[in-house]
Amino acid sequence: LPGMLDGIRAWSNMDNAWTQRYIVQTYCRVLFTLRTGKATSKRDALTWAARDLDPVWRPLLEQVAVDRSNPWKPVDPPQPGTMDLSCEFADYVESVALLE
Repeated sequence: LPGMLDGIRAWSNMDNAWTQRYIVQTYCRVLFTLRTGKATSKRDALTWAARDLDPVWRPLLEQVAVDRSNPWKPVDPPQPGTMDLSCEFADYVESVALLE
């Protein structure tokens, strides 16, 4: 996980709603796999994270779950404040993954 967010920043537009959702979903999937040894879908990873991780992240995880139905458009910006929150979530996941 360390360095994954920097990798995403290198190839994806950080001013795009799709990227914001991608960060959260990807970190959820990776942490799920680290904890269970299994792979899962993006939707199931979000559900798992909302249930098993710190409840402070639930609004972000719910926002991503709802917004998943929006198609990718390179001009759609993330909802206000969600990109910063998604990067904070990535830091949180990296810190709890170190405890695994």
